[in-house]
Amino acid sequence: MFGQRYEPTQSTNIFIAALNEEEGVGATISELSENINAKRILVIDGHSHDRTVEVAKEQGAEIFFQNGKGKGDALAKAV
Repeated sequence: MFGQRYEPTQSTNIFIAALNEEEGVGATISELSENINAKRILVIDGHSHDRTVEVAKEQGAEIFFQNGKGKGDALAKAV
């Protein structure tokens, strides 16, 4: 996969559960966008206290907010 773009045969959505990931979420979204032909990139925020949501929006991700806690709750919110 490294060095070539992944072109899935079906539509692909990427889900990213995030909590206070301001420093890394932008690079993660950028790298995924460059290497995977995804229909949508969704960031599910777990009530971050930093700029996670703003950075993700700047990179073009759709934002959802989870109600509970934990990665499982975040992914359930997105699906």
